[in-house]
Amino acid sequence: MELAIPSAERAIAGAPRVEELLRHEQLRLVYDYLPASQLVAIINGILLVAVQSVVIKASVLITWIYALCMVTLIRILGGIAFRKAPVPDQQLPRWQWYAILGAACSGAVWGSAALFLFPSGNVPHQIFVAFLLGGMVAGSVATLAPIFAAFVAFAVPTMVPVAVRFALEHE
Repeated sequence: MELAIPSAERAIAGAPRVEELLRHEQLRLVYDYLPASQLVAIINGILLVAVQSVVIKASVLITWIYALCMVTLIRILGGIAFRKAPVPDQQLPRWQWYAILGAACSGAVWGSAALFLFPSGNVPHQIFVAFLLGGMVAGSVATLAPIFAAFVAFAVPTMVPVAVRFALEHE
């Protein structure tokens, strides 16, 4: 005896799985937020360099802002490539890996500010770095939350170095 599948269930069986559609939408959200988040990153990077310019050598500041700009440019180009790719070519695992890798690279650059733009013995400038990094992580919650691994890949390398620096300070 054969069971007949109702027409509504047949339509659902032939459609893409709900989980796949949800993952695609989450990925699309991360890439949609990318231009605004990268604009904020550049603005905050310029602000950080301007404030730290009185206590950090210009060559260090220029190198850091250059690294930030390069990572930002690569992430923006990745977002453009994602939008231009036809939907069947938007292979979820590959594009999700790119989003996570981009967030990790960005987090590493921001975390490096705690190493290179963190003046020893200058508490006000140290606190400024910490607040800026904390603000970047707080902002990333809104833009990277659809892919939790991307948020973690950004937040951990951003905050761990500043936490270690404060732990190692003797004041």
